[in-house]
Amino acid sequence: MAGRILRISLQRITHPTLDAVLVVILLALLVGMGIVSAYDSRISFLLVVAPPLGLALIAWPEMTLGLYANAGLFKADPRLSSLARLGDMTLFFGAVLAATLAYRLIIRRKRIAWSQELGITLIFSSVVLLGLLQTPAYTYGQDKAFRFVLLTLLAFFTPYVIIKSYRSIWIFFGGWLSLAGILTLDALSRLGTGQRLSGFSGTGIGMSRTVGIAIIILFFGVLMGRTAKIWQILAGFGLSLMMLVMVGSGSRGPLLMLIVSILLTFGVSILKPGHRLRSILIVNVLAAVVLGIFSSGLIPTASMARFNTLANDADDDTSAQARVQVMEVAWYLFTTSPILGRGTGSVSAFGAGQEQVYPHNILLELAAETGLVGLSLYLTIVGMVLWRLLCNLSKQTGHDALNLTLLAMILFAILNAMVSGDLSDNRDLWLFAGLSVAATQINGEAIQ
Repeated sequence: MAGRILRISLQRITHPTLDAVLVVILLALLVGMGIVSAYDSRISFLLVVAPPLGLALIAWPEMTLGLYANAGLFKADPRLSSLARLGDMTLFFGAVLAATLAYRLIIRRKRIAWSQELGITLIFSSVVLLGLLQTPAYTYGQDKAFRFVLLTLLAFFTPYVIIKSYRSIWIFFGGWLSLAGILTLDALSRLGTGQRLSGFSGTGIGMSRTVGIAIIILFFGVLMGRTAKIWQILAGFGLSLMMLVMVGSGSRGPLLMLIVSILLTFGVSILKPGHRLRSILIVNVLAAVVLGIFSSGLIPTASMARFNTLANDADDDTSAQARVQVMEVAWYLFTTSPILGRGTGSVSAFGAGQEQVYPHNILLELAAETGLVGLSLYLTIVGMVLWRLLCNLSKQTGHDALNLTLLAMILFAILNAMVSGDLSDNRDLWLFAGLSVAATQINGEAIQ
């Protein structure tokens, strides 16, 4: 009876009224924080960040999705230590996304457009959880499996609910560009120190993957899109700065994968009439930018040393050697248990040290820990997502720039997953997979 009364009450409340209630609650919290800030200086810092951030989280959940995917990049910065002590930022944005999903599914009665990729992903997550039954590293495996199911897959499911128009996708792109721009400016402030560039004291690889996606958005979404000249000029300038940061970070894997993903997407774009001459021109400009950066003398010596080691002294690259060793371990585990693997997180039981907890290659990782069953499901998911985007590109003309951008993004994430991170770390891969599927389902135009 109580549940029926609550349901009827919610139905009588209009959506604008609910939004107004949320805004009032936010303002009340800000007033309360203002009072408490007299007793705790950390709250004063939050008062500067909370108003614009809180309003953005309510108005644009697409931007919350970008913040969730990149929250880990800001945890190590001492300037944000007060904020970090109040709670984990990834969990905070994850809770906001979960609340957004509940609000839209329960109160606004939004529907999830079912897809084959969604069903296979649920089966795949079950395989990862079942891998805990046989893993020799249960504690690590449990943490890994639940982080994947509860945190990583949240990024995959959320686009199904919040991405309902092309405008939503461009809002997501804008939020991502804003974050990448902040990282780029902070990293450039360290230029001239001789040390590898990094934004907000985060890892170079993490920053490069975020900035790399921003470069893809600028390249395919703006420069190759139907945008005004002023935006293309600004995009070219921003792309040059971001490319300098990527090279200056010394992160070899993301830089190489960015080039490969752009070239692969470029190969697709020239197959469409009206894009060939423009695509060739822009790719040549990008190549000139990269060559100009390498010959400019602006690259920090520590970063240039990493590129020289990769090119000339591979035997002295201890990081690469450690990864090769753990890859060999993963291959051995796969060959000894090829069907079901050794269990989630099992690679860590046969390695030594932080670099050898996982093989830094998602294919070898899944082969060793979930066998051909999990590996086949993963390849099926990414294959179906790529096929969707290619089908969309062959049929649509009005949103070519957007679809090319999504294709390059998912390729970049897939390739990066084969050289860095583990299953739960590659949150961007699952995010872009969900985003791509949601994009092909806009207005009910799902690609089968």
